[in-house]
Amino acid sequence: MSVKTRIHHLLDEKAAAAPDRAAIIDPDGRIVTYRDWTGAAADATAALREAGVGAGDRVMVVAENASAFTAFVFACSMLDAWAVPVNARLTAREIENLIDHATPAAVVFTTAVSAPARTRRW
Repeated sequence: MSVKTRIHHLLDEKAAAAPDRAAIIDPDGRIVTYRDWTGAAADATAALREAGVGAGDRVMVVAENASAFTAFVFACSMLDAWAVPVNARLTAREIENLIDHATPAAVVFTTAVSAPARTRRW
């Protein structure tokens, strides 16, 4: 039986080899280490699991290009779910249209997403 490598396995390998090495620099200049990144991915995994996300589910991630976005992508990999990345600059109406088409089990918004999009009742 062949072993299936998923994206979170690559993060785990890097974190094991160099946990305190800089992994990503967020737009605000904050340096995120591999240890921090794997911790954020574990927290995101727990949150998605608590929300009922499981294998095969789609999770829409509406976020800016930053470590929070990637933490949820890795979390989806850990749950064997599918990440559906969405540009944070879309309007609430555009996001609603994507939700209607993708029918995700969960929608994740980061704090940088505009307030109108985050507060809309889906």
